[in-house]
Amino acid sequence: MVRPYWFQYRARAKGHWVGQPLIRILTSHFHRHPPAYYLEAVETGRVKVNQQRAAPDQLFAATDLLHHDMHIHEPAVTSEPVQIIHSSDELVVVNKPAGLPCHEVSLYKYNTLSAILRLEMNARKLHMAIMTGQVGKFYIARAETGVSLVDYEKGRTAHTIFEHAGYDSATDTSLVKCNPTTGRRHQIRAHLNHLGFPIANDLLYGQGPLVRSRAEFLKLQQGSAEDWSQMSPEELTAFKESQPGMLPTHSRNRYRGDGWHFTAPLPSWAQA
Repeated sequence: MVRPYWFQYRARAKGHWVGQPLIRILTSHFHRHPPAYYLEAVETGRVKVNQQRAAPDQLFAATDLLHHDMHIHEPAVTSEPVQIIHSSDELVVVNKPAGLPCHEVSLYKYNTLSAILRLEMNARKLHMAIMTGQVGKFYIARAETGVSLVDYEKGRTAHTIFEHAGYDSATDTSLVKCNPTTGRRHQIRAHLNHLGFPIANDLLYGQGPLVRSRAEFLKLQQGSAEDWSQMSPEELTAFKESQPGMLPTHSRNRYRGDGWHFTAPLPSWAQA
């Protein structure tokens, strides 16, 4: 866990901000908080323009700089250790646990893997290897056995090769090897769902009871404090222990080169 801290977000004026009232910019382009929050933030001085307090109806200029003092409560990440698969003078390969961001993003500033110095030439070589098919990758997923539908009429072309790897009667789920040959967003999740085997605990594509309970929990996060009284302490504890957002899908990356390759070990839920 990271202790809550103050952080100042800064943004230079965008072209479509010019001439717009400050409060309209905040409520139209920043959706993390409701409009009432931004109005109070402006009135109390947590939101400033050029480090000066501003009125909600102040018009934004092309040279203006937006400042927002935020009290950040970073979401918790897994305590699972980061496994070092390979370490040398030129390369460090790690097996990153699911749910741990690689670098600073959104609400995560310190709960991340690390800040790594990337040499541009080496990064370009890796990028070219990926683009030319020299880097292969496949996933292991735990999929539900229930059937669901997806509207794919407007979908873009994508291709994934699946191989059944095992079945667990206790959870009525199957292990599936997934080899995506294209790189569409949510490709594996969408394809398994279309086949009738959505990934277990998938909030977007799954339909099981745990998914529904998690969806209700997420709705509470968007509501008022009074809404939390609807859930018992047992329900809140059970939800926390289930690690929301952790999809049972795992990337086993195989990198091929001049006589070398790396493979991440299977996660605990995929082992016999």
